[in-house]
Amino acid sequence: MDKITSTEELIKQTSKNKKFTEKAIKEIKEKSLSNLLFALRCKKNITQKELAKKMNCSQGKISKLESSKNKDIKFGDLVSFTKALNLELNINFSEGDFNLANKIKFHALQMMKILDEMYNLADKDEELKKGIEHFYNEAFINLTDMLAKIYSKSSIYNNKKEETEPGFSLNSLLDDNTLDKEINDKKEKASA
Repeated sequence: MDKITSTEELIKQTSKNKKFTEKAIKEIKEKSLSNLLFALRCKKNITQKELAKKMNCSQGKISKLESSKNKDIKFGDLVSFTKALNLELNINFSEGDFNLANKIKFHALQMMKILDEMYNLADKDEELKKGIEHFYNEAFINLTDMLAKIYSKSSIYNNKKEETEPGFSLNSLLDDNTLDKEINDKKEKASA
């Protein structure tokens, strides 16, 4: 039996009744939002009663939200629920053919926009700018490391690895001071 990573997979692998499997998976998909709301509340370690008090509603309403079908959840309730959990609600609209590559590009552009916004907040505060630049260095290493791990799983990397042993490896073993020094050295050489 394969490793099970979702309720849907569990049902598919264990149920011998095709009609039950289809009905159960349909119900799970129809309640994906309410399941998410339940998980978010649990992650915050807040009871339905406590959340109801924050939302100024009954505990029964919270219970209903956490068991409703997606189509029955009102937008205003969703906003109140996430606000009461001190979460930010983001809604993204995209074309029907918005494939995985486009999703990655979209999120990369969003990251650039947010990083620019972060830098602009520092304005003329040099101390804050230094902290933000340090964060950028850390983010760069982490993103590069993530991409290298993904790339190393691809057939492109595996084919190149066979041709050009020993291959390459990116990691973040450099301490922050070494990295900052290298970046500053490169900046100084570029401006000289």
